[in-house]
Amino acid sequence: MHFVDVPADAYYHDAVLLAVEQGITTGTGDTTFSPDATCTCGQILTFLYRCLGDE
Repeated sequence: MHFVDVPADAYYHDAVLLAVEQGITTGTGDTTFSPDATCTCGQILTFLYRCLGDE
């Protein structure tokens, strides 16, 4: 995990790791994920689009 703001003992650590591995998200910066930030509608739609793939 290359995000400095996602501690290894955070309850959401594995979910973030899976989302990054699957290409659903890349975080908000090179080393940040911003887990306390509010998602925008655009971000949520992007996550859903990437999750569904090219169907």
